[in-house]
Parts: sequence; structure tokens; C-alpha cells
Amino acid sequence: MVLLDEADKATAASWRLILANAKGSQWRLGFSGTFPDPKEKPYDDLRLDELMGPILIKARNIDLVERGISAIPLVELRSYNATDALMASAPKMKEWWKLPGPARRQSVYEYAIAFNLDRHLFITNLIRPDTPTAIIDNRVAHGQALS
Repeated sequence: MVLLDEADKATAASWRLILANAKGSQWRLGFSGTFPDPKEKPYDDLRLDELMGPILIKARNIDLVERGISAIPLVELRSYNATDALMASAPKMKEWWKLPGPARRQSVYEYAIAFNLDRHLFITNLIRPDTPTAIIDNRVAHGQALS
């Protein structure tokens, strides 16, 4: 059995490879709050169907909340201005705009987010004692820097 959370990401090359190697699985169940939009990524909806099978059940979160299955989502957004961090790293980033697109984004991500100690302090100060907390990021080094 394959259980795939955030199944809308199944069309990414890495997930396609994993799913291609899970040939013996009798069940493939995917969970997602987002279905691929064919206008944004043509054919991803068909690829998802090919990889995971047809949609079996559609459920809106409000329906699950009303049935007592899902918690009422509480999202609290806090803003953080990364300008100071970028300015502090300006000498290292002098010519960041000359980098190709992906490298430019990676450079800004590293200086403004992943290795920005002031931002890490800001985030860790949001943690409340005796409150289970998950900080989710997409880079191991970033997660380690936050701990």
C-alpha cells in the first residue's frame, strides 16, 4: 500500500520515480487539499490520475469540521522584514542579479531565509511553552539551524 500525503506533488519527477518502483502495491491512496490546475500545468491532472488512480472521495474541510473530524484551522500570520539580512549580506551578494534565475532564487533564499540568524530567532520566539509545535521547512540544514 502506498499512502501519499500532498498527492498533488506526485507529478514531480522524484515522486514519479518512487511510484514507478512501487509496482507491487495493490493500493495507492493520495491525500491533498490541492488538485493540479490544468491551466497552470497542462496534463498534471491526467498524470496524477495515471499515477494514483481516480478520485474516490472529495471532501471540503468545512464539511469535516462540521462533522467533528477536522479541527477548525487557526492560522496566525506574522510578518518578518528580511531587508536587514539582505543588506548585511550585500557584500557577498554584490552581483546576485547576474546569476541565472534558479541560482538567484537560491542565493536570496539562503541569505534571507535559510541562514538568517535574526529570522531564526524571530521564529523560535513564536514557540509557546507546553504547546506542541512543528516548524516545517524544506531543507535539512535550515531545520537544523532552527533547532
